[in-house]
Amino acid sequence: MFDQEDKDHDNILVKLEKMTYLEIKRGGKSDKFLDMMTQIALLKSVKYLNSVDVNIIRYYYTHLEKMVLGEPINKTIYQVVTDLGMPNTQQYYEVVENSLAKLGSMNLSYDIEGNSIHGNLLGCMIYEEDGVKKATVYLGSILQAVVLKKSTFEYDEKIFNSLSYDSQQLAIWFQKRRYRAAINNDDYTEAIGLGIFSTAIYWNTKRKDRQRSRVLASLEELQNKNLIIKNYSYDKKLFQFNVEYIPLSPRELSKLELNNSHNNMLKEPEYKVSK
Repeated sequence: MFDQEDKDHDNILVKLEKMTYLEIKRGGKSDKFLDMMTQIALLKSVKYLNSVDVNIIRYYYTHLEKMVLGEPINKTIYQVVTDLGMPNTQQYYEVVENSLAKLGSMNLSYDIEGNSIHGNLLGCMIYEEDGVKKATVYLGSILQAVVLKKSTFEYDEKIFNSLSYDSQQLAIWFQKRRYRAAINNDDYTEAIGLGIFSTAIYWNTKRKDRQRSRVLASLEELQNKNLIIKNYSYDKKLFQFNVEYIPLSPRELSKLELNNSHNNMLKEPEYKVSK
């Protein structure tokens, strides 16, 4: 049985590597083949993991709120054991601790045709405080980016893929800021200086007019496709964008484990994008 699983796993890897190679050779978007490379790196790592390791990865990467806020996940070992449905015994405490230590020491690494990915599954600190064993876990940035991209959008993937490269990058960046506003119960409006966008887009020019034009083009595209952006304006004197986000739907709030009585909830029963 395990031999067949290994063969299936290897076949998936071979197919994915071939697809990635072809995507690079035909000059596809880097965003697409880098996602594929991340999947390959993860599959190569998963081969050396047991079921407990995999369940712990899944468990920690469902903490979407922490990803949005960029905060570590602090839990007692008892909480992790209980949440995973394991027996409350010293043996399983040690199983969880050993798994976290193993995952913290594993790297994600893959290279193909001069392109490479290097990262980690997660980082962790296991310590005792007031007689209680605890773990502080830091999620790996590469996997975080993939999870945020794949999991935070309730929109049609075809619509997202139809966006320009700048708009795709900004969609993920804006979505994170929009989710942060909901978590903090802030207004869905904010002023963002032009310089701040350098954390989302790589500028190959220092000319502010060209930078401004690229951001404005993406904002217009997102607004026209009814994605994330409800309204926006630009203050020329301050080099500042005033952005208003579309309120979160009940479905999105549930992903962040926020209830439907939240002040920043979209009033309609469900938000649907126009095609």
